[in-house]
Amino acid sequence: MIGTGKCNVTKQTTRCVFGIALLRTLVASLMIVHGSDKAINFHVYVRDFPQVLGISGTLGLAITTIAQLPLMIPVAFGYYTRLCALPAFAVLLVAFVFHHSLRFHGNSELALLYSICLGVLILSPGPDLLTMLRHCRERKSQPTVNVSCGERRPQ
Repeated sequence: MIGTGKCNVTKQTTRCVFGIALLRTLVASLMIVHGSDKAINFHVYVRDFPQVLGISGTLGLAITTIAQLPLMIPVAFGYYTRLCALPAFAVLLVAFVFHHSLRFHGNSELALLYSICLGVLILSPGPDLLTMLRHCRERKSQPTVNVSCGERRPQ
């Protein structure tokens, strides 16, 4: 209840937390794969990478690669998710709007889908991986856990 200072973890809350964690892990993993191709074949992509918002193709590809590869590793584990997902969200939204010209076919759908998923991650709260594992261990030992102060109550 609001205002009582108690925050009991229910099955629905647990499902929501694990759903967000699953979304975060899957989206970050896909982004890592998507970015690693750009990092490995940087010399190939740099020739045809578009200039957007006055940024050269080389700098734009470097920003895109950094946003999609090393910044997604902490997102996969839930550390600084909002901060690390923000550059990739911005890059993909700019790619959808300016490079793909708001078209809903071909490769533009991927940019839109990734930006929507990253936007959901930026707006949704969620614990990191270690907190979730700790929560599972506590939930197995005691059925009801009071998250706000860590007190356990019997059934």
